[in-house]
Amino acid sequence: MTSAAEGREPQRNVACEPIDEKWGGLRRPNEAAAAGGGALFRRGGCTGECGRTAHRTAGKSCDQRAGRCEPRSEQALTGMTHSPVSPVGLSGNRLLASLPDANARLLAPHLGAVAFDRRYCFGKAHEPIEHVYFIELGLASINAGHGGGKQVETGLIGPEGMTGVPVVLRDDRSAFHTYAETAGRALRIEAAALREALDASPSLHTTLLRYANALMVQVAHTALANGRCTIEQRLARWLLMAADRVEGGTLTLTHELLALMLGVRRAGVTTALHELESRGLVRVQRGRVAVADRHGLEALAGGAYGPAEAVYRRLIG
Repeated sequence: MTSAAEGREPQRNVACEPIDEKWGGLRRPNEAAAAGGGALFRRGGCTGECGRTAHRTAGKSCDQRAGRCEPRSEQALTGMTHSPVSPVGLSGNRLLASLPDANARLLAPHLGAVAFDRRYCFGKAHEPIEHVYFIELGLASINAGHGGGKQVETGLIGPEGMTGVPVVLRDDRSAFHTYAETAGRALRIEAAALREALDASPSLHTTLLRYANALMVQVAHTALANGRCTIEQRLARWLLMAADRVEGGTLTLTHELLALMLGVRRAGVTTALHELESRGLVRVQRGRVAVADRHGLEALAGGAYGPAEAVYRRLIG
C-alpha cells in the first residue's frame, strides 16, 4: 500500500540569487520561479495533506474545497534563507523601506527571505502566531469565517504591509485566517524576535502601529462596501486594490477566487465582470483580468476605493 507521504509530489526547490542593493547580503529566491513564471495568481496543485490526484487535476487545494485555511508548516514554502541581512538600500516591502536606518539594523539580523506558494497559510485563526511576514511580491488575504466553513475576505495585504498585526498589538494570535492568494516572496521574522525589537525601539513600534491603524481602516471600508455597494462596485474596488499591489496591473485569477474574496456567488462575479468589460473598464481573458480604464474603475467604485489608501499614505508615506 502506498503511503500518503509517498503519494505526494516532491517539494519543489527554488534557486536563490544574491541581491546587492536591497537589504544587502540577503539572498532571495529567484523571482521568476517564486512567481510561477510571471503568473501571480496560480492554480497550482493540491496544498492539502491528502495528495489526491483529483484535487491536483481540478486545480484546487483541499483547504479551498473545504472553505477553510489549513496550514502545512514549511511544506508550501518554496525556498528560504536565514543569512544575516545588512540594512543597505531598500526592501521590496514599503513598510520596511520606510524605516530609519537604526530600526532597519535592529530587524535585519532576524529576517529571512522566503518564497511561498498560493494558498500557503501565514496564520490560522485562534492559534499562536509563530512568524510575521513582510510581503515583497504577491498578495495575502485575511479571511473571516463562521462555524459553517464559509469565509469572506476582510483584508488584503501586499508589498505595502505585513501579516501578524496582532503581534504589534501585543496579542499572540489572530481571530482570522491569513493565507496567500498568489505565489510570491516575503521577508520573515519570528514573532518572538519582533516582540523584542518592539520593546527595544518605541519608534519601530509606532511605525508598525500606524500600519495596524491603516489596515483597520481598510477592513472597515471593506465591511462598508460589502453592506452598501453593488457587486460591480465591490469588484471594481477589489480589482483596484489588487492592481495597486501587483506589478503591471494584470491579475491571473479565477471567478471562484473572486467570489470568495467578495463573498458572493460565482455567477454574480461572472455577470459583474461582463458588465465591467462591456464598459471598457477591464479586459478579460481566460484566467486573466487586466485593468483597462483605471479612472473608470475608480469612478464606478466611488467612495468605496480611496479613503483607506489615503490613510496609508498619510501614516506610512
